[in-house]
Amino acid sequence: MSELVTYTEDHLRIKKVLIQVAKRKSVINYTDLLKRSGARLDMSNPYDRGVLGNLLGDISWNEVKEGGPCFQALPSMQVISSKGKGSSTWLRSYTL
Repeated sequence: MSELVTYTEDHLRIKKVLIQVAKRKSVINYTDLLKRSGARLDMSNPYDRGVLGNLLGDISWNEVKEGGPCFQALPSMQVISSKGKGSSTWLRSYTL
């Protein structure tokens, strides 16, 4: 793929939210990204997770092709202890 990807409405809404979050130097999780963007995807559905991955990949591809930065994701997983008292957050860095 060497050409720009044509954006759908979901691409545009997700990109807008990502830019807002980046300008605030903040973070957003995938579920909140979907809620704020209005994209009708369900993160509990493996197919929808794949669709979101493709949308984010398309946005990142176009950004790089237009001379912008590559988007990065820092997935966060909350782990609840077996006793239900407390949690920890683990982060891994992935480049889209």
